[in-house]
Amino acid sequence: MVKTLLLLSLLLLSADWTLAQNEPKSSSDHKTTIQGCLNGTHGEYNLTDSSHHTYQLAGDTSKLSDYVGHKVEITGTTSRSAGGTASSPGSAGIQMLNVSSVKDVSSSCNLSSSH
Repeated sequence: MVKTLLLLSLLLLSADWTLAQNEPKSSSDHKTTIQGCLNGTHGEYNLTDSSHHTYQLAGDTSKLSDYVGHKVEITGTTSRSAGGTASSPGSAGIQMLNVSSVKDVSSSCNLSSSH
């Protein structure tokens, strides 16, 4: 009886581990590219897109100071800051964008244009 319970427990743990390995990664692991107006100073940067959504920029922001006031295209991964949750997109929390690359689109910002 003890051997049967031990074998059953081992089988269930193995099945659980196998299922966990096959779960899809969260959407925050996917790269996204966002165009918008770059604002900020001293390592604290924000990107505001044409829909007026604001992203707090993190990661490799060392080269962003040259693009403040420009329309840029930033590629990176997104996540929610502590003030909001992923299930409440209209919440007060600002979405974080972990910068992996930046491309200068225009030397001036005009948020009324979509690209």
